[in-house]
Amino acid sequence: MEFHRESLQSICRLCGGSCMPVPTHKTTLSSELQSAFDINTKEDDDSIHPSFICNCCRMKIFRWKKKKRKSPCNISLYTFKVHSLSCRICFKSEEDVKDDFFDTAVNAGLEMGYTVRRGSGCVYFAELTDDFKRVKKRIVIRANGDYDVELHGRILKQYPPEVPRQLKANTCHSFLSYIHRSTVCIGNPDFANLCRYKSLDLPATFKNAKREQVAYEERGYFTYDTVRHEKCELLNSTPDKKQCNVCSIYKASLHRMASSTSSSKPLSSLTTSHTRNDLLSTEILKEKTKELYREKKSLKRKLSNMSDHIKSSIKTSGEKLDDRMSNSLLEIMKKNTKQVNEDFPVGSVMHLLWEQQ
Repeated sequence: MEFHRESLQSICRLCGGSCMPVPTHKTTLSSELQSAFDINTKEDDDSIHPSFICNCCRMKIFRWKKKKRKSPCNISLYTFKVHSLSCRICFKSEEDVKDDFFDTAVNAGLEMGYTVRRGSGCVYFAELTDDFKRVKKRIVIRANGDYDVELHGRILKQYPPEVPRQLKANTCHSFLSYIHRSTVCIGNPDFANLCRYKSLDLPATFKNAKREQVAYEERGYFTYDTVRHEKCELLNSTPDKKQCNVCSIYKASLHRMASSTSSSKPLSSLTTSHTRNDLLSTEILKEKTKELYREKKSLKRKLSNMSDHIKSSIKTSGEKLDDRMSNSLLEIMKKNTKQVNEDFPVGSVMHLLWEQQ
């Protein structure tokens, strides 16, 4: 019976799953338990009912409160029974042990702010970028304790000695905490010009003398683009370390490439504005299209500013006419609209002034 009482201390009062590693005592949520499930904690029997609530159930209760209790709380209650020879609390099946392992992992992940999804035989944890468009860190933990860690779209292959290669219920929290607080190598973010020299639009790639890819431009994970080596260690075990050893060494090679290309002429300087388009390369055509697009946007912006300026000038400096004078001028302008359109092209200052009048 004493073993049964001890086992109850690691089980959630509501769902019956594991409530480790940081449970909440049920008395702190007694009023919520009474309102949501009609559970009076004062009437609980210590030999039947557990004393703690897991983090997952606690968060569901808080969300239920936030919604002002408009719908039932989404928790399936576990029915606790008096201890017997076939007590499930004392003699857990293999499936129960797996559920406890997953419950512990899920609770730990939610506590650290991971997005958690439970699948068939595994649990997925995700940490998103600040704009919620990409998954910065992804972890998959399987029922047998094996796991995979993906950082910035790449599987982590090397782990520090202190990280266990197979997880148990009592090591899930420390493992997820380690991955959560560890930073990802920043690569080499100071080579945007070199990347654009290699590729105007697509992410740049870097190859060695054997034409093998050794590094690539990474986009979308940081607030800046960076160059990451293929053998990047990815994970920095200490928060003050920003760059792994591999990317740090490769930085010298990037500097050499940047210095050799800085003296080269830009693609656009190899041609003139009068060169026929069918004689231009694809890269130069892309650059020319971008330049024309930027010029068009600039002209539109100037035209809009000019229009706003004319409106403002008429509003502040214009003279208000009486109806007779206004009708006379309107008649004159209608008769001369065709001539004005021929003399002053659309978009010119005089045409804008005429439209405002």
